[in-house]
Amino acid sequence: MPNLIDYYRPDIWPQAGDTGADHEGMNAPYNKGILHLVHWQVYTLAGREYFHYWVPGKNGLTEADVRAELQRKFGEEYNVTGAAQEAMIGAHLSGWAWVDAFNRGAVAERDAHETTFKQYMAAVTWALWEDGVGPLFPLAW
Repeated sequence: MPNLIDYYRPDIWPQAGDTGADHEGMNAPYNKGILHLVHWQVYTLAGREYFHYWVPGKNGLTEADVRAELQRKFGEEYNVTGAAQEAMIGAHLSGWAWVDAFNRGAVAERDAHETTFKQYMAAVTWALWEDGVGPLFPLAW
């Protein structure tokens, strides 16, 4: 089975637009958390544009710049801190390193970044599960 990264070329992905979901409409404290952060990142145009902007090596940004901004954004706006925050940041950084290595044809480096990305994504999944079986579980969806 081919890897998803083998199909990544920015010029072939259509613009998906926005889903219109608004986590701010939920009652506190249920309107913040990793579920909302992941939703914003994946399903909103603003989220996707944000993550495409904050990439080390693009727009004159260093990894330290990107890490500091993601820590601020995740903590202040989504209350995602600690291990969940580190997993999200690690997934973002290793994901872009994976794409960069792929684009340069550095196969061994690409495979190493892919492995790291998968480990961070496993941690993100665990954090989502913990949120889902914790405070979000009894809510009427």
